[in-house]
Amino acid sequence: MTQFVNGTRSTTDGLKDLSGNANHADLANTTYDSSALIDYAGSGYATISDSSTLDIQGAMSIGA
Repeated sequence: MTQFVNGTRSTTDGLKDLSGNANHADLANTTYDSSALIDYAGSGYATISDSSTLDIQGAMSIGA
């Protein structure tokens, strides 16, 4: 995923998938800190459309 730079991208496809699978994420209610990193505090979230390239094929751990 790429870091947001003000003025270069809208919240639609706000996070770009660099894997080549086009699993881009739309952002909602997000803000950015002084380092231009996404801050999901409060009600912010990212939405990624369903895709077979995102199917889990084995063991996986997810942390937040």
